[in-house]
Amino acid sequence: MSCSCTFSPATVPASSDPSKHVNFSTGMVLGVEDYRQEFAYHSARDRWIVREIAGYGTLSGLSVSLDRDESDVLTDKLRISAGTAAAPSGQLICVGADQCALLNSWLSTADVVEKVNAIDAHRTPADSATIKVWLTLCYTNCAVAPVPIPGQPCRSEEDLMAPSRIADDYRLSLSFDPPEIGETDYLRLLAQYRQALPPAAALPATQALRRALVRRIRRQAKLLFAPVPDAFAVGDDAAVELHPDMAPEIVEELRNLWITELRPQVVPPPCSGTGASTNDCVPLAALTIDVIKGATGWVIDNSGGPLKVDIDQSDRPFIQSLALAASPFGIAATLPPPPTQEIAWLSANGSINATTDLALIRAAAPTDALTIGITGGGNARPQRKLYIRNAGEANVRLVPNNSGVIDGEAGKDLSPGAFVYLAYDGAGNWRTRAGRW
Repeated sequence: MSCSCTFSPATVPASSDPSKHVNFSTGMVLGVEDYRQEFAYHSARDRWIVREIAGYGTLSGLSVSLDRDESDVLTDKLRISAGTAAAPSGQLICVGADQCALLNSWLSTADVVEKVNAIDAHRTPADSATIKVWLTLCYTNCAVAPVPIPGQPCRSEEDLMAPSRIADDYRLSLSFDPPEIGETDYLRLLAQYRQALPPAAALPATQALRRALVRRIRRQAKLLFAPVPDAFAVGDDAAVELHPDMAPEIVEELRNLWITELRPQVVPPPCSGTGASTNDCVPLAALTIDVIKGATGWVIDNSGGPLKVDIDQSDRPFIQSLALAASPFGIAATLPPPPTQEIAWLSANGSINATTDLALIRAAAPTDALTIGITGGGNARPQRKLYIRNAGEANVRLVPNNSGVIDGEAGKDLSPGAFVYLAYDGAGNWRTRAGRW
């Protein structure tokens, strides 16, 4: 789903340095590369402003829904309304008209059939499956408006014309692979950690103990989320109790940790030379679909009622306009209490239960390779996400319970220091989400 392009996608040439602009002076002879360089500089700074100050996500519109027929019955037509978004690179995306996709037609395409068959191979009974796919909106561009160009005689026909404009474009995609973990996801994980700290009965007795507690929580957060965790101290791999009166202080500490140490790893500064992620897509929704194999192939299951399609938009990032932020519905709006969070702290073979969303694993002995079971939660938690960090020095084997699979395999190895962020479909299938480190 996208607008049409006459020519192939185009990008600014790699030779253009976004940190430099042309120093115009009288008598200078300007060529194509000079104009490209000037454009690259201003375009990069525009994207930098959007990405660093506003972030990324949906700006307006882009609602996701299933159409209904004249009898108010759900159909297989997936509709994405017109709207705008900012991509992770800072590129602005405009979808000028509603876009639609027929899910049953999509299910009949060869590559989708192959993937659904692979999922069905793990299911009993056969010829029925639950699939989870992710809908994303990505930025791209197109070279358009061909014009005649001068050149040598006897040229081929394709060398007579060249595109004179580069048009912004977009691509809407359904994929079995979850989107890369973005800044919004990391912030959500950090907030889950804060919410999972159990309450303490009393405040620390002295100011020194209070500062030690703050340092311990900061160190523990880095142990969970930093690419290179701090060295272990006693108690770092166990729950830290926090008195409610210290909550504002801890929120401020975690916010400073995110800005100064964690965010540069997720969103490298444009001048760092690290390079931006190749992912330039905005997540819109995750679709959990029950499908059955009929006479013509895979179709959405509609036995016993409406089509069995769940559209989950809880993870999509949004950007608030200043008008919305200043209104009663904006940033200062009263929010409901956050849901209860749980962290699992594991040092031996064991299991992660269905209500846990964060887990830190560190074998008691450095040479002990562990096997950890994962309980999915069944249909009660089809949108479950699970973050696991191996903070030990030995390998950890993750094995889903009840014959589940991770990326189509019976288990997944987690090397020392590595993490994995898993998305669950409610039917035993886990998918890995890639991250920046």
